Amino acid sequence: MQEQNMKDSLDYCRFLNEFINEKLSGNIDDLKNFNFQLLKDDKKFGKVSENGSVFDEDDTEIARCIYYLIFNNQILKDTLNLKYDDIGTGKKYRGDTLYTFNTYFGTDMQCAKDLSDNNENFLSKVREFNKKYCSIGNFTILPNLTVNGTTLNCYRGVGSGWEDFLGRFLYELKKCFENDETKDLKLDALIKANAFYFVDKVNSIELFKQINFLEPSFTVLGEVKDHLWETYTISREKPKEYITWALEYINTAERIIYYRAEKMISILKKSIEISGNL
Repeated sequence: MQEQNMKDSLDYCRFLNEFINEKLSGNIDDLKNFNFQLLKDDKKFGKVSENGSVFDEDDTEIARCIYYLIFNNQILKDTLNLKYDDIGTGKKYRGDTLYTFNTYFGTDMQCAKDLSDNNENFLSKVREFNKKYCSIGNFTILPNLTVNGTTLNCYRGVGSGWEDFLGRFLYELKKCFENDETKDLKLDALIKANAFYFVDKVNSIELFKQINFLEPSFTVLGEVKDHLWETYTISREKPKEYITWALEYINTAERIIYYRAEKMISILKKSIEISGNL
């Protein structure tokens, strides 16, 4: 098994190196700002093999490769020991985008335009965030087995009523780990259905935080920092309040995205270095 993992890592490091050379001009540090939206029509790094799959930035071929190298990497203290074939739509794990865009800014930014009275200074910042939210620092993998046809990814975004807030999801996840009497029962059922992750590997909010590089999302006492969901409804009532809220959301998201990107790229560099010595 260890020999097979070494062979797989070598193969995917080669694929990653091809991506670095062809898309990042040979500089892996530029992965931090690479917009995965640019891979929509890319048959090598963007397209996935499943028939009928819709393009999704966090589920591209290169994204899966990166997930494999990061989360199956012995450099990490807590590794998932996953297989590459475990990752993708309908499989044990699937790529997930942590901080969302369309929910709060709308398709083609229509919500941002309407709620800000077409404030161009504000909209320019939203356009920049539209590029940044589709970068590697905003991607992770989550366990993907379903309960009543719903995955963890879908539930936190649609079925829960949490409007895809990362902070709200972390808050509810923490309650489930701690078996709080007010825990969300549907989330708890999804956790149990994905016991190979939440029981066997990542069985506390501390481990979830560590393995997903989410340290800045928590206080030193382990409480969730991001409570932007609490003021979202109020912010939509007036343009000025919405702009203030949205800029705080963007600043919060970008801070986490850049932190995670640096952590992830550091691991990828070590993986490439190790592969060169195999």
